[in-house]
Amino acid sequence: NSFSYAAQEGYLARYFILGLHESYNPEAVLQAIDQNEQVAYNRFAPDTDISEYIKQAVDFLRNSTKPVGIELDLDSIADMPSSFATPSGFSVEEARSFICQITSQLQPAYLHLPEGAPITGSYEESRVGKTLAYLVADFIKTCNQ
Repeated sequence: NSFSYAAQEGYLARYFILGLHESYNPEAVLQAIDQNEQVAYNRFAPDTDISEYIKQAVDFLRNSTKPVGIELDLDSIADMPSSFATPSGFSVEEARSFICQITSQLQPAYLHLPEGAPITGSYEESRVGKTLAYLVADFIKTCNQ
């Protein structure tokens, strides 16, 4: 996958997975993450405040030797039409807060929003499109402050 390629080619100095859903990842993947000092994560728990997740991510990424980027997998947003949609995840508001807080603290070089997978011509398409528009606008506005 793109993560493995980027890590092998030396493009990643550090990688933080915010709100990992352990139940949906194979044991081998979890072991590989745990054995890699350049990768850290926190587990998704519905009762955890998004600010605590973000603090852990910022603390880990602050000393990166390479520019920081944000990847917000749309699969992590509850009920978002995506490749692996989930009923349990971050709200759109929490995702927007994540983008704004990380951007204001780490000045990332890029924003990547993968995995949206709506049915063309459906309400899903509008939902994904509007969510992407909010996330990109929040990123741009925060970068320009």
